[in-house]
Amino acid sequence: MSGKICALLVLILFFAPSIAITSNTGILSYDEKKAYSVGDSVIFTIIVDVEKEKAESLHNWEFLPKENNRWWTMGPIIIDRDSLKKTSNDVGSVVLTFRAIASDAGSNIIPKFSIKNKENGLNYEIDNQPNLEASSLLTKEEEGKAQWTLGLLDYGGYNKLTIALIALFVFSLLFLLIRLIYKKIVQAGKPKPQNALELALAELKKLHRFSSGKITTLEQWKIFAYGLVNILKQYCENNFDFQTSDLTDRELIQQLRARTAHSQNIDILENILNELDQVRYGKKDLDILAAPKLLTNAKSFAEKNYINKNTSLERKKV
Repeated sequence: MSGKICALLVLILFFAPSIAITSNTGILSYDEKKAYSVGDSVIFTIIVDVEKEKAESLHNWEFLPKENNRWWTMGPIIIDRDSLKKTSNDVGSVVLTFRAIASDAGSNIIPKFSIKNKENGLNYEIDNQPNLEASSLLTKEEEGKAQWTLGLLDYGGYNKLTIALIALFVFSLLFLLIRLIYKKIVQAGKPKPQNALELALAELKKLHRFSSGKITTLEQWKIFAYGLVNILKQYCENNFDFQTSDLTDRELIQQLRARTAHSQNIDILENILNELDQVRYGKKDLDILAAPKLLTNAKSFAEKNYINKNTSLERKKV
């Protein structure tokens, strides 16, 4: 009986190391001598117990649960899932490393988590829960500094202030873009500003529509005459930059002759005003063919005497 017990003890002692090695667990560690600040990169090491004869064949590892997100918050660290890799192996163990970022999550304890080997399909629990040391995760020099002076976090990590600033920048760009589009829409709906010639020609077209076959009485001829005189005076005021509303026809002609050397063009206007003057005061009736001729002469006067203000300004600059 005692011989059987001895044999059983020998077997237990012989296979005890193998039983411990195949326990599907791992130990997590990092460089505890270094003081880590928020945003610092921390390299962690995992030593995983495996079957001693399979250590060399286990190459591909992943974190559990498997997710598409590269960055994974685990207590006081933000793990880079893509950085998990095998660095070496020994009899009965595999050494893995991964990179993480020190964050300001509050708790210093790294929670339990699991990893999986893709070759053997087994899960390995990392349960020793190390502490990431300093409660503030800041060095003594940095403790007195404001959080926003510490800069961006490495490897894609962002503090709340950085996110707020990025959001403010994006919303500012959107606001400016919307405002620009709104201005363009408003401007597109507004009529374009017209120069003196364009305004005069537009009014002459309206008067032409009024006079086409509709003028049959002296009162209608007077409306036509006063309308044409007002168009010509307004054109002279816009084009030559002087007040015309209080001037008589003679004073208007005198002002124009003093301002331009083209006396022939002024003669066209003088002839129009003389003929219209007789109609306005009931001294003369116009026949139906007179209106188109007066409108044509008025258009000719406007086109020949138009001063392009933009061109004049450019010449002065030169």
